[in-house]
Amino acid sequence: MADFDKVILPGKEGKIEAKLIGRKLHPGHFKKYFRVVTNDPDNQSLTLYLTGNVKKAFDLSKPLNLMGFTTDEIKGETMLSILLDKPVNITGYKWNFLRGNPDFNEVMGVKIKTLEKGKKYRINIWKKGEIEPGRYHGELVLKLDYPKLKEKVLSVNLTITPDVEVHPPVIFFGEMRMNKGVSKSFDRPFSVIATRGDSLKILKVVPGNENITVSTEAVRPGQAYRCTVRIRPKAENGTFKSSLTLYTNYPGYKEIKVDIKGAVHVVEDKKK
Repeated sequence: MADFDKVILPGKEGKIEAKLIGRKLHPGHFKKYFRVVTNDPDNQSLTLYLTGNVKKAFDLSKPLNLMGFTTDEIKGETMLSILLDKPVNITGYKWNFLRGNPDFNEVMGVKIKTLEKGKKYRINIWKKGEIEPGRYHGELVLKLDYPKLKEKVLSVNLTITPDVEVHPPVIFFGEMRMNKGVSKSFDRPFSVIATRGDSLKILKVVPGNENITVSTEAVRPGQAYRCTVRIRPKAENGTFKSSLTLYTNYPGYKEIKVDIKGAVHVVEDKKK
């Protein structure tokens, strides 16, 4: 950012003030430049350089990257050290809301403990609410009593892996072509996997309608199953939507619903 005198009278001096945002620079020595454009025919363009050193104000013992399975107790810890000569105290915190992520105020717990007043703090965070499997990102904003830097933002990454996964999660049949008046079946495979443990059992599979059948085969008993869904849609143009429900013995996954999607395209039999 720059602030400057736009008009400099003949024989006078002008002033240019440049401002760099330290948090956007890496710690250590830096060299930046900017170009000044004037109406002076002899000096239409000037390049000015800024050099200096960025001092690291904070140090984290490790990033806050949390991961675990749906039923796990997921938690993380880091140490925040103040590297400035002047003590800096943490007076509170808040979560920044990021679009597409759950409200971390509702699903994450935070505890900040002072280890050395103004110098060192322990920060603990943990999952306290129900969150769907997926990858999420949040920002934990620490409120500080330091006038030059009133907030310190800590990036938080949360990965939750389901204990049981279905691949693919939605069974797509795409375009199903069939001759007019002729019934035809279509098959698609999918897998059911226990991402940990070896006690998974598929007790039964209930299709969404009578035009669907499902066969299952244990590839690795208790861990992985190969399934094949077969549908026999009516010979009518349009979308095909249905589902099937897997019933298992796995806690938290007693019922797993899998959607089925496709489209039927009926064509005239050219042989007739």
